[in-house]
Amino acid sequence: MVRRDEEDSSRLPCVLVVDDDEASRHLVEIALRGLEVEVVSCADPTAVLDLVLEWAPDAIVLDVMMPGMDGATVVKRIHEAQLEKTPKLVLWSALDSGALQQRAQECGADAVALKLAGPSVLTRQLVEWLGL
Repeated sequence: MVRRDEEDSSRLPCVLVVDDDEASRHLVEIALRGLEVEVVSCADPTAVLDLVLEWAPDAIVLDVMMPGMDGATVVKRIHEAQLEKTPKLVLWSALDSGALQQRAQECGADAVALKLAGPSVLTRQLVEWLGL
């Protein structure tokens, strides 16, 4: 993989999708195909910080319940890394809405999207954030 040039104003916005479930990850990837974005996918939450440094994503979609490290912990680690530019962070989960909102507030995520609602809510949020 080639490191993205953050100075290049002509680059497409980048969205990092992190979900250990291949079908869920693929569903988000398909939904994002209709947008003018570069999509980077990952099944391993422990690799996220390296991918953030390599790709400088504008937004990250994180599954909440993953083995090894949950999405809320990944969000906390991104904030602790004190990046020059912190991407927008979305928790994407099958948890009920109240529990998901609470987790998002506790860890510092910017938004939540319910898997049961499908990726349309997620893509609408990304369109707003990325100015698409």
